[in-house]
Amino acid sequence: MTSKMTKTKTKKTISVDIKLKPVVKEKDEEDSYSCEMTPGKKGGDYTLPLNGKILFLGNSLGRRDLVRFEVVSPWQRHNHMPVLKESEKLCSEIFVFKISPGARLKSNVTLELPYYEADFNYYDLFVKTKDSLGQWVDVDDFQLDNATQRAHFEASYLDTFAVIGRLKIETFDISPAGCIYNAKIAKYTSARFPKKATESAIMCGIQIYPVNHDRLHITKSENQQIFHDFIAISDFFEFKHNGTKLDFKRAVTLKLPVPDYFGDKEQNADEIAVLEKTNKGTWQIIESPIKITRQTLSFDVRQFSRYCIGKCKAQRQKRLEEVLPLIDENNNKIKSELLTFIKFEEKRWRFLTTVTTKPTENKVRKKWKEWGWKEVEKIIEENNNNEEKMFPRSRRAPRYMQQEIKPLSLSKDLELLEGQTVYFKYTGEVKEVEVKEKRQNLEEDKKDDSERYAENMEKETDEIKDRLGAIGIKKEEKEEEKFEELYLVTSHENSYRHFEIEPLATDEKDMTVKINFHTNDLATQAKRVAKTVVIDITAKMVHDYFYVEPEPEPEAEPEPEPTPEPEIIEPVQSPRSMKFRSFEGNESFMRLTTPKKNVPKIPRESKVMTGRSLMNLAREIEQGLTLAVYLDIPDSSITGIGFDALSNGLNLVDVTYKILLLWKRKIKREEQVDSLAESLRQMGRSDVADILIERHKLNLEITPECFSC
Repeated sequence: MTSKMTKTKTKKTISVDIKLKPVVKEKDEEDSYSCEMTPGKKGGDYTLPLNGKILFLGNSLGRRDLVRFEVVSPWQRHNHMPVLKESEKLCSEIFVFKISPGARLKSNVTLELPYYEADFNYYDLFVKTKDSLGQWVDVDDFQLDNATQRAHFEASYLDTFAVIGRLKIETFDISPAGCIYNAKIAKYTSARFPKKATESAIMCGIQIYPVNHDRLHITKSENQQIFHDFIAISDFFEFKHNGTKLDFKRAVTLKLPVPDYFGDKEQNADEIAVLEKTNKGTWQIIESPIKITRQTLSFDVRQFSRYCIGKCKAQRQKRLEEVLPLIDENNNKIKSELLTFIKFEEKRWRFLTTVTTKPTENKVRKKWKEWGWKEVEKIIEENNNNEEKMFPRSRRAPRYMQQEIKPLSLSKDLELLEGQTVYFKYTGEVKEVEVKEKRQNLEEDKKDDSERYAENMEKETDEIKDRLGAIGIKKEEKEEEKFEELYLVTSHENSYRHFEIEPLATDEKDMTVKINFHTNDLATQAKRVAKTVVIDITAKMVHDYFYVEPEPEPEAEPEPEPTPEPEIIEPVQSPRSMKFRSFEGNESFMRLTTPKKNVPKIPRESKVMTGRSLMNLAREIEQGLTLAVYLDIPDSSITGIGFDALSNGLNLVDVTYKILLLWKRKIKREEQVDSLAESLRQMGRSDVADILIERHKLNLEITPECFSC
């Protein structure tokens, strides 16, 4: 499926250069791709990072409205991760659009967002976005181009987007008259409804859950005794309907395909069995007779459920009831690994946690170690003492209780589901350092109304608690433990979180930091410890963190030189004064000596407008494209600078410096400082504008030290 886009007159901007040069938050972290666009009233076709595209029609936005696009980085993915169901998985990066405060789209924009390769035999791809309430919803109309692996669709607003893979489901309607429905979702799959099987018309659906044969091989090797008689199993076929009654009045005949890997010969009935999943979650063999051919298998049911075909040794079908729960439970699980790395410098302590799959574990380790991080290898196995608390040592816990409270062994690999959350929390004599990140765009310091409302409600709640406490009334409530979150996404190499910490006190002593990782039990949803790592901090590291070099002693002042005695100067007789004729009141003299025009005073250039000052200013701002809009630089000039940057390989600082020099040549000297300060305030950089005015009043140049304080 392809979508042809209308060719329009495009507007070239410097956003192409930003696309080719990712924004890097740290030298030892992964790139975060972002770009900025100013389509103005003319609109235009823009190329996005990772081979995406966006098309603005004319008059979609105002002239000065800015659009910022960003691919969510791995360390921020937890803030934007959509909630995935059992049948869903993330098949693309998460894309975030932001526009200038107060701006809104006046017409739809056309988007082309890239996605990763998916198994279209089982999955359909959907585009999801966040609505005005922050909830993830499906985009109704979209098209997929499998050749370029991009999703085409139109959007009436710009927010957060992602491409989701969802298991295929085929729906069909059934009336009381009955029918035979041949499904398209899989070959040789059908359902035969006899007449009056249902009292009213219902809608039915078929969904196929594929068997992960790699995972099946691992489960079989770990449970060889149970799988001794097992041979093979088919995919899971789930039939469901929206009727008010679960049971049908008359039996419905289902036909399922026999997998090719069962063998080409006609199947033996003593080796084949059809199993269904009960309402209690267990698997049992269907008692109704089955009809087997070389390619299909038919059986009657009174109620829809999830079915599969199992093959085992002759006369050993009952063993399949023991095997199926293990296969079903472990089918979607992925062997994963939780890794922790530290990077302790003299004045900066950092650690990061990441979750990745087993095949990519070594690659992730190698990457972080090349960036100077050290892996934390000290692991503590948590002992589960629940059994000792519930039962004294003189009395043993029952066998079933021993099995339920069995602790999670670290010798067994961690197994997670696609999109599953890993919770973690660190404890110790340290705290997180509040790092004020540099503002990247116009909206980062702006908060939504919902966030402001939540903050105000929290403040009001705290005030009420303080008042109740002042009069001796305390509300008993148990504070919930706050955990950080990580998500396992198989389509991405890894997701991680990083933290900068510092000691709570200045005591120079050895200390430890524990990081407890938890996962939710799928049956009870209770948290259980998956792993605990320990970071050892020595007293010397604490000493180096707080050590401050002493200030150098001031140099001794040199002794004052003796003041010379004043020389006595003999008075000299003044020469004889001469009298001159006074021309006061002479009109001809005044007319000849008075200048006809006032000589204009040429203003001197301010030191904040020198080349060195403008270069330091460009290093601080970097957003030359935004500044050019507020400085009223023509679009043709911006386009020329953009092509010059592409051809000469200039970075953002060089582009911003060129824009400042171009503007400086076209404006009067006496208006330069005030005009530049006003433009900086309009783009949201009042801090830089204040520094500019202050250095101008002191008649000093702008230096890098002006922005460090």
